[in-house]
Amino acid sequence: MPTSVKNLQYLKATNQASILRHLATMGPTSRVELAHKLGLSKMAITNLVADMIQDDLVFETDQKISHNGMTGRKSIALDIPDCRINAVGLFIERFAIHCNAMDIKGRQFYYDKLPIPPESDNAAAMEIIFRLLDRLFQKYSEDTFSGIGISSIGPVDLNSVTILHPTNFYHISNLPVGKFLREKTRLPIFMLNCMSAAALAERLYGNAKNCNHVVYLGLGSGVGAGAVINGNIFTGSKGFASELGHMSIDPIRGRKCFCGQRGCLETYTSTYSILKRLRYPSMEQLLKDIEANCFTDKAREELSTFYQAVRSAIIAIANIYDPEMIVVGDQGSQLLEPYLPKLQKELHILMIQHDLHDITLTTSAFQNQTSLIGAPSIIFDRIFSKVLPPFNGIKAS
Repeated sequence: MPTSVKNLQYLKATNQASILRHLATMGPTSRVELAHKLGLSKMAITNLVADMIQDDLVFETDQKISHNGMTGRKSIALDIPDCRINAVGLFIERFAIHCNAMDIKGRQFYYDKLPIPPESDNAAAMEIIFRLLDRLFQKYSEDTFSGIGISSIGPVDLNSVTILHPTNFYHISNLPVGKFLREKTRLPIFMLNCMSAAALAERLYGNAKNCNHVVYLGLGSGVGAGAVINGNIFTGSKGFASELGHMSIDPIRGRKCFCGQRGCLETYTSTYSILKRLRYPSMEQLLKDIEANCFTDKAREELSTFYQAVRSAIIAIANIYDPEMIVVGDQGSQLLEPYLPKLQKELHILMIQHDLHDITLTTSAFQNQTSLIGAPSIIFDRIFSKVLPPFNGIKAS
């Protein structure tokens, strides 16, 4: 095939992926608006959209859109059919494995979950994953999906799709999830650390849609971060970037961490540790007592320590990454939410670049589900960047 033809095909695929991304993440849009947003001519958009309509990737809705609030003739809105382009998500956390199915517009249409029993090993973990996938594929054909995205606690090896050696993860270690899944399914398999997957979910479908530079801070049983830089997930050279849990904020007198250091951020922000120290049965009960202003001096002191630790982490993130937005998620974000306005002001005062711009601080659009939504988002991000084709088989029904 001549090089000129290959270049034209590449350009067409790139532009169609850009159209899919805009419609999937921003909602129904007219041809005129697509031309304006993507910097293409109206004729180019017309031709590209015509081919996508023929392939059933895009359709004309009954909705009419005016341009930038202007009066006059309205244009027909374009959209992606529901459940036309889909992905499977696997979220592997410390105590359970979650499975979901989502379409490219961020609509979750299937969810399942199984616990990880104590003393589980690699074989037991894979048995749980296979059981979840079998249950999904009994309801929806494998051909319904463009790929499987895995969002997992770390550390993980992204190239081999392997969960390495997470702390306190029973007997699960060096688990080559990708190898086993490729033997079971024909679908493409991609993995991210669950914090990077969460950052991707916020970037595509959450509160950071319009941001090219965003950091997600996850405050759960552990603590971690994921970063999007210039619109792309930042993984580092081996996939271990943004591991903040063992950044020490008090190396001399701080609490002793199991890693051997003192003052690790995780020892102050782990929701599991906070509940254990305060002898609360659940986060829901603690939040109720906070709302009613009915808790002990010990709890008040613990929450103050939590706040100071999170503040240190957020200021460090601002200074290291210089993002447009910092999104805080997982259970710890519920503890932080009442203090968010105060923390936003302190961030602006204490970050190095405070005279140059503001950094928006917000909680996740998906609350405790961000890493789960991030799992299928891994596949859609590959489609938007043309690593994967947009469609693998039949429409989900």
